[in-house]
Parts: sequence; C-alpha cells; structure tokens
Amino acid sequence: MKRAPQGYRIKTRELLVDPRAYVSSQIVEDDLTKSTRTELLKHGEMVGYVDTVLTRDHRWETHSYLDQEERGKGFGSLLYTKAINFNMKRHRKVCSSKAPSIQAKRVWTSRVLSELFLINYDGIGYNVIKRLD
Repeated sequence: MKRAPQGYRIKTRELLVDPRAYVSSQIVEDDLTKSTRTELLKHGEMVGYVDTVLTRDHRWETHSYLDQEERGKGFGSLLYTKAINFNMKRHRKVCSSKAPSIQAKRVWTSRVLSELFLINYDGIGYNVIKRLD
C-alpha cells in the first residue's frame, strides 16, 4: 500500500516532546527533545502513529501505536515507510526502539520495508542503512 485508502489520511509533523514519555534509555535527557509524528487519521480521528525521537547518539528512534481494529491491513508498514522517508529526506539516521514490540518487529522485518530500505539488525534493534532506489 503506497497511499492511504479513501476515508484515511496520513500527515507528518515535527514537534517537541518530553523524552520521559518514551521508555528508551537512549533518549536525550533534556526537558524537551525533537520528534516527528506520522499520524494515520480515519475520518479525521487519529487511529495510529509512528513517532521518531532524537536520541543521544543522534539517531531518530521509532515508537508506534495502531488501534487494534486497524491492524493487519498494511497500515503499520505504510506509517513506518512514510516516517522513515520523511526523516531520511532530512538526512537523519532512523532506527527502531531498543525494545520493539512484536508488532513493530513484524513491520521492521516485513517484505514492504525490505523492498524499500536496507535494514540491519544489530542484536538490539533495527537500523535503516539506506533507501533501495
């Protein structure tokens, strides 16, 4: 799926967040840190997102959520693809969180992402190396 189907919309925005909202120990310790949020909207209501949060090691770590009824429809891969592309266009290194959920691991190892990006697993998380164009 390259686009959101009718009734759905995806938007990405940059914002500042409180890093304590994320569980990773790699998140910067400042009061606020840079983040992007790629949202999936269904008839104007948010039903999922992928956040990328700037970490101490200057990588953009992903954190995601998708409503239960929207799972299994390809939206996770679509959200991750949009979030990764948004950040890579800004020359940012994108990686998974250090403890990705089972659902996030499925997306990171999916055919969709592996056809678009070179991704490696370093024993802790997934790292986007480059786009496969």
